Amino acid sequence: MTPRLSALALALWTGPALAECPTADDLSGAGITMTHADGASDFLIAGEPGTVRAIVRFPHGFGGNNVYARGVHLLQLMDVWDGAPDLESLRLFDYGMAPTDLPEPTPGLSWEADYQVTSGPDTAPERQVQSWGALEERRFGDCTYQVIPGEIVYSYIDGSHTEGMLYFPDLGVSFLTSWQDGSMARPDIFVLEALHVGP
Repeated sequence: MTPRLSALALALWTGPALAECPTADDLSGAGITMTHADGASDFLIAGEPGTVRAIVRFPHGFGGNNVYARGVHLLQLMDVWDGAPDLESLRLFDYGMAPTDLPEPTPGLSWEADYQVTSGPDTAPERQVQSWGALEERRFGDCTYQVIPGEIVYSYIDGSHTEGMLYFPDLGVSFLTSWQDGSMARPDIFVLEALHVGP
């Protein structure tokens, strides 16, 4: 190949496409999908001010339609089966303040809250204790983000459970990394494999 043709080939070849790593702007646009290693996914998109809606899909047809304040504080949980919402499973969380008044996770933050959960005609008290660690940098697929690992303990009338979390301060969203209640010898683990823009 002549030097001129070599230069032309280099000019025309742009190389492999770079990954489009989601940003906070995508949350209020096309949305952000977090893909689990087991094939499940969380589609996240901005809702009312200070809230994020999460459409959770598992490979076997079960899922969830959930809402979080600051991308981490539960406001709504609802099961979804084969795309159809299970209205009887709807649970609403009332902290007694606007979503924008709830705290954003920061490194070293400890936060506790007593709140009410409504399910159908019933309302019951719950308590939540959050503990957040140091800021870390982690890679997910082709994208690198700063994250804050944390733990949330939920206590209710008939028991409690603990959730491991990763909070993404640059995106304003979180990912559930583990779930365990008192009946389990070890927690269920969830692995975040990659993030991309859109559903």
